[in-house]
Amino acid sequence: MAKNRNNKAVPTMIAELLIKARDLFASEHALQDPGYTHVNVSKIKTDLRLLHPQHYQAVYNPRCQHQMEAFFIDYFCKDFTAGNRIYTPEHHHYGLFQDLKSPTYRSTLTQHLPQAISRLLHASRHGLNNEESSHNLLLSPYIKHEMLAIANQAPFAQHTMFNDFSDIKAHMGHAEFLAVVCTAFLQQHCLSKNTHAVEKQLFQHGLRNAYISLCLSHTQQQDGICAFISGFMHFISLIYLHRELQLNEMPPAKGRLLEEITAFLPRFNYWLAKDWGLPEEVLKALRERFLDTGELEGLSGLMQTADHANLALMLHQENLIPLKQTRQFLQSMVLTEFNLMQQLFTTQH
Repeated sequence: MAKNRNNKAVPTMIAELLIKARDLFASEHALQDPGYTHVNVSKIKTDLRLLHPQHYQAVYNPRCQHQMEAFFIDYFCKDFTAGNRIYTPEHHHYGLFQDLKSPTYRSTLTQHLPQAISRLLHASRHGLNNEESSHNLLLSPYIKHEMLAIANQAPFAQHTMFNDFSDIKAHMGHAEFLAVVCTAFLQQHCLSKNTHAVEKQLFQHGLRNAYISLCLSHTQQQDGICAFISGFMHFISLIYLHRELQLNEMPPAKGRLLEEITAFLPRFNYWLAKDWGLPEEVLKALRERFLDTGELEGLSGLMQTADHANLALMLHQENLIPLKQTRQFLQSMVLTEFNLMQQLFTTQH
């Protein structure tokens, strides 16, 4: 895959996938751009009701699930932008993602992250308390400092502020403590002072998704840290993709690029999970969630619910779904007890 890594060259970002969300959904009409085949908000709301019925048992509808998957990617890729390069027919199947198919190449992206993830999973699976986990995870002073900032911000912030790392250990639940550790590891891995604003926003989307997954794990007897990491997968993948696509010298037309991302991302999520050494039950859930066709249950169903709840909340933030309907969606997903709208978006508690 041809890339331009010359610092003198101005990186050109990929062709715009979607116009800004408010413009995209300003009307209830289907998108007119021939590059897009996705539906309007009215149909999205219908799909959410069918996939998460509140008062009846709906028959499983694979069309709704497929539509929601495509829309999820569209929505969270809406700020991917680029210059006006020509994508000629001979480049129709240009190997835009060939490097990312290689485990060796992906290891240069993940670096030492799998080691941190493995330690987190061990702490989660072996019933350690916060003190024991802190010792076994070999937390650096930098990570402890970042944990304090993360724990005092949404979505983890409580009614009172944590004063120091010892305060976090003493008063935070174990699953939440490990989730804060995980967030600090991922933040150190994914973000820097030079990170593009789109990737910082994707990280925040991922944190919301992961937190919703953590909430669901409390009610579904799932391992909290496995659920939390699984909820982040979509967005870590998109951060990698965004970063790599900025280096590409031959970006496709926006319709073609959207098709490539939609086809590639499910496999990429699964490959990254294998690279990280996630346990077999998580890999199985990812296969069910992203690669197989069929009704979802257990961890795969939890992941889908978290994705859909996050999407509904973001559409509400864009004033595209009213508050009453958003609350109905969350109720149908058995998420009302977690007060997500306040917990996810309030900066001070």
